[in-house]
Amino acid sequence: MPLWLAIYLKQRNKCQVQVPQWLDFEYLTKVKAIERELDEIFSEEIPYYYFEVATLFFNHCADEFQQVAKMKSIIEDIFELRKEKLVRILKNVDPKNPVKFLSNAGAVELNSVRPAFQSAHNVAGQM
Repeated sequence: MPLWLAIYLKQRNKCQVQVPQWLDFEYLTKVKAIERELDEIFSEEIPYYYFEVATLFFNHCADEFQQVAKMKSIIEDIFELRKEKLVRILKNVDPKNPVKFLSNAGAVELNSVRPAFQSAHNVAGQM
């Protein structure tokens, strides 16, 4: 069932929402540790839209979690770790070969650096 439909039905007390397995505090703690260990690559342990899905669950299905504040905090910590890693990777891009493999970077991390890419593209276009 699509998440939007599950949230719609939950708001009308027509269903119970099952939280994804990856949206567990212990699991996310392990993911956070893995993200700290990996320097140049992103963990494959969470989905591409992890931040967006987690935010939807926290906003609309908070009663499914025992400690929503801790869950929000660890998701934000993971986001910050991954965003810093992405910036670090992009700063080390070789100007002669500007292609960099960003496997498993999440949507939220890529969207956080998108304005910089658009500005760089505009400047390159003016040259």
